[in-house]
Amino acid sequence: WTATNGKEIAVVESVVNEAARRFKLTIAGCITGNGLPRSSQLADGLAKQMGLSTCTTPTTMIDVRNKFTQQTLLETAGLRSIKQVRGSSLDDEAIANFLDGEKYPVVVKLDQIGIQGGKIKLCHSKQEAIEHFRYLLQVIASSSNRTGAQVICQEFLRGVQVMVDSVSHNSKHKTCMVWRYDKR
Repeated sequence: WTATNGKEIAVVESVVNEAARRFKLTIAGCITGNGLPRSSQLADGLAKQMGLSTCTTPTTMIDVRNKFTQQTLLETAGLRSIKQVRGSSLDDEAIANFLDGEKYPVVVKLDQIGIQGGKIKLCHSKQEAIEHFRYLLQVIASSSNRTGAQVICQEFLRGVQVMVDSVSHNSKHKTCMVWRYDKR
């Protein structure tokens, strides 16, 4: 369930406050676990309405949803990150150079989640990557949620990968979950 306008947020606030009263809980913050635009808007709106901490600010909100930016932030912080390029045309020199020079398979996907039909595809040849890139451009063109969306081409990471889910509040960081999976 998502709510983004003031009236809907007020309804959610009353439900949260009733549950807190009933179970004798203190509400300290409001976060979203999935990073989807509507869920993030609800969490941020509810936190603002209730005077609580939230997981995003207007500055970081795009970073929650933008996969290219997430990898760029890792690289900027000096951490290992995926080789990637982003663009809105196959004529873009960076896209052409990546598709010509990268070892296949490569991953081709949208840089924003929340656009319907934006499937991630593992492409095993340059031709397959070009076809999926074109398909994603059509998805962007037909989407009502296409503002600034572009296509990402990334190297495919083989082997064991680890995903860490964590939360931070007032400079304290907690690991919630760790997943380990093998991509070969």
